[in-house]
Amino acid sequence: MSQGDPVTFFTAPGLPSQHRFIVGHNEAGQSVFLISDKGDHSAIMAEGAAAQSIPYSTEAVPIDLTADQDIVFAQRTKPPLAYPTGSVVRTVDFAPGVASNLHRSICVAYGIVTNSVLQLSLDSGEKRLMYPRGVSVNRAGMPCWRNVAESHPARVVFVILEATNATAAGKQLETDLGYLAKEYE
Repeated sequence: MSQGDPVTFFTAPGLPSQHRFIVGHNEAGQSVFLISDKGDHSAIMAEGAAAQSIPYSTEAVPIDLTADQDIVFAQRTKPPLAYPTGSVVRTVDFAPGVASNLHRSICVAYGIVTNSVLQLSLDSGEKRLMYPRGVSVNRAGMPCWRNVAESHPARVVFVILEATNATAAGKQLETDLGYLAKEYE
């Protein structure tokens, strides 16, 4: 990632705080809010070019809800980029003017822009501007995300599910995160 004043914590300055609400059940079987907080896992990325928070993740699908073990797992375990049979919800705040490198993960990643405007560029050279409420569905593509605003941060929420059989032009696609790989070790 490049440019912009660094992000030194999640939530990036100027963006609304992210709140997590986990719903479950009480002893009477009624739906209740079990957890209302800011989440468990946040980190600075790429030396301050962005910050991330992971509100929830699962190691496998379907999700076993017995004794709230899914919640305990999500609270205790900082996930990789994606789980082979699970899911990850990841919020990324981009510093002003920053861009990621082109990168690929063998997954389906739903990206929902919530604040500001991001440019989504692909290795083919194609580009699209994404505004709040815009949704991308990345199927093992090679994207680059860039916050087009030079004065304020941008936010995108990703829901990431591992994929299989990703091929293009008759070749098996491979994960290539470039310098972002260290963020998911």
